[in-house]
Amino acid sequence: SLVDGCVGEGAAALGAALGAERAKDPAVKEVLERIAREEETHAGLAWAILDWLLCEEPRLASNLSGRLERMEIDAGDEGGVAVPDDLARHGRVSSAERKAHLARVCDSAKQRLASAIAVTVGSLRARA
Repeated sequence: SLVDGCVGEGAAALGAALGAERAKDPAVKEVLERIAREEETHAGLAWAILDWLLCEEPRLASNLSGRLERMEIDAGDEGGVAVPDDLARHGRVSSAERKAHLARVCDSAKQRLASAIAVTVGSLRARA
């Protein structure tokens, strides 16, 4: 849920939103905007699951933090084939841009996870 849901779906939402901004064809733009909204919803669900999990099993917090720290930023490549610049007008986002989105979402996830852990620890202290 953390890597695929919170980070992966969040990065996919950013990529689709960027593609929608660049797309010149209204139909492509509309589809990419819908994809961006759906991916953002998926990321939100993953965060809700993670918040619940931390409440139920707070000891998993260090494992989740460690997983984010060890995560390699790999957004795939084009198989060695250069992607023509004019594909951006069709909503195509390059692997370098995908990698940048993934890194940004990963950094944001680290901050959000730290906040969720702090809330969980505070909640546990209040119960004690």
